[in-house]
Amino acid sequence: MGYITYEKKQWYHPDPIFNTTRTARCELPSRRVSTLLSTPEDDSFIPTRLVRTADMTVISGAKVKNEEYCALSYSWISSGENIKDETTGKAKRVDEGKHRIIWPAKTVRKNQEYIWYDQMCINQDNKEEKQREIQQMHRIYSNAYCTIALVPEFCTTLYTRDRQKIRPRRIPDHKRIISSDWFKRCWTLEETLLSQRLIIVGQDVNAWSYMFKSIAYVGSTIANPRQEISVASVLHLAHVRRTTKEHDRIFALANLFPELMDDISINYDQPIHDLVLQFYTLLAKKDLSILCFGKYKLYEEMFKMDCRKKKEVKEEQNGNRRKNIVDPKSFTSEYFSPVPPFWYEKYVSIREYDLPSWTGVHGEHIPRISSYYSNKAILLKTTFRNYSIRGRSMHIQSCAYISPATSKTTRPLVLHRSELPSFPGSGFRRDYCWQLSFTVQSSQQTNSILLSDPYPDPMIADQFDTISQQLQLMSRFIGIDKESISWKRNVYPPSRDTKTPQIRFSITEQEMDDSAQLVILSGICFEDPGQTNESNGAKVYPVLKREENHYYKVIGVCFIDNRKPFFSHFTENIQDFTIQ
Repeated sequence: MGYITYEKKQWYHPDPIFNTTRTARCELPSRRVSTLLSTPEDDSFIPTRLVRTADMTVISGAKVKNEEYCALSYSWISSGENIKDETTGKAKRVDEGKHRIIWPAKTVRKNQEYIWYDQMCINQDNKEEKQREIQQMHRIYSNAYCTIALVPEFCTTLYTRDRQKIRPRRIPDHKRIISSDWFKRCWTLEETLLSQRLIIVGQDVNAWSYMFKSIAYVGSTIANPRQEISVASVLHLAHVRRTTKEHDRIFALANLFPELMDDISINYDQPIHDLVLQFYTLLAKKDLSILCFGKYKLYEEMFKMDCRKKKEVKEEQNGNRRKNIVDPKSFTSEYFSPVPPFWYEKYVSIREYDLPSWTGVHGEHIPRISSYYSNKAILLKTTFRNYSIRGRSMHIQSCAYISPATSKTTRPLVLHRSELPSFPGSGFRRDYCWQLSFTVQSSQQTNSILLSDPYPDPMIADQFDTISQQLQLMSRFIGIDKESISWKRNVYPPSRDTKTPQIRFSITEQEMDDSAQLVILSGICFEDPGQTNESNGAKVYPVLKREENHYYKVIGVCFIDNRKPFFSHFTENIQDFTIQ
């Protein structure tokens, strides 16, 4: 991308809540800062070096007393010319002195006399100094007054509708953040999650990060700096991000878990695959939520968004599209458009490494589970600790539900479209939904079970493949009579008082042999730590598949709400599982 010039006059959001119908023009970014923003962890910490903004001079941090500083977050791709040495394979950035401050440093609460800018504050040619600074990167960003994220792709857009006689209005195109280079880098993820405050500066617009709270995916990443994190929540954000140098992927992510830094050697000469496996082993020992992953969902949406933005840029360059004009109808067509086969091979960057299945290398981690019963997203946790890791193998001792061996008479259910009961709904209603129900006969009683995904009727035709797969997975554990499948009307959102068990699988493998043996690790339960009632709220359990070499492979998770009626005919025994 080279060099970027940011406009001096910028749009900003005057409301504390991100409201796309209102923007204002200003010479400087908004001074309004949330009173809920926290203070730095360590008021006495000052980086080794800082840049004095008055004359852009690098000074020693020891000479700065009782002064705050801001840290810069940006992508190297948009900060000069990146040159790769063909002999060593190492990349370096050449600035040629073209960067400068184009307006006084009055960006936040008061004049900020100092900034931390890695290209000026770290001697990139001094290996020892660079290693030392990388190890304390988490302290630099967590103690800065605020982090200024430079995202040149973020800009305003002229929004218009042909059928409505409404004056076109200028709105921030927040989707450009997702497709920006800044949003795709591992270092900027670490900088975002550690920051006390974050202000996004685009080419002609700026906004405090908390104003993005209601924006899907963007909000969950940047709206709440210093949010509580887990291994699953970090890997969910990291597995589609990249770094210029491969080792930096681990060094950046390790800074989010400072207690792991003592076990990580900051050495760019060590074998990358050994380093990656070592880091994932440390993560798994710290937090077993590394097993909370399933099929690609948000990654697929992000891929579509990326393709749309690349198409728009190409059209603008060819003169076939007016710059920064949005047609709202384009969002719908892109969302439902199919993706090319194997799109994830290059898009999901972690797939480049040969890692064992328990790392989630072939799936998308589930950072939180949204509760139908409240507006909060729950960070999943477990108290299970009966496991160990040696090399590439994870050894677990746990209770489990194991699918019975298949035979000619007990094959997984195959449901044809004509066998699905006619959908009874008509029109879309916001106060109820339809769920598929089927009955299970046990030795004690007959139980009714729901597939937990609710379906508004316009989506039924598009969701048949999902319904068929869910029923097929269910039938591997319990017999399902096609005649018992029916639609059940339920309140929406579903009521917490319901006693009917609900279940849903999220599996990474598209196809499996009928003879494949599956395992639900019922002893490893991920849930909201605040839940006290067994029947309230979904629990998440890892799902394994037995391989031919008698090892097991993690292939996803199972969501179960009120599990007792569901597995009443199973006997739980503690067994040993070796996962690779």
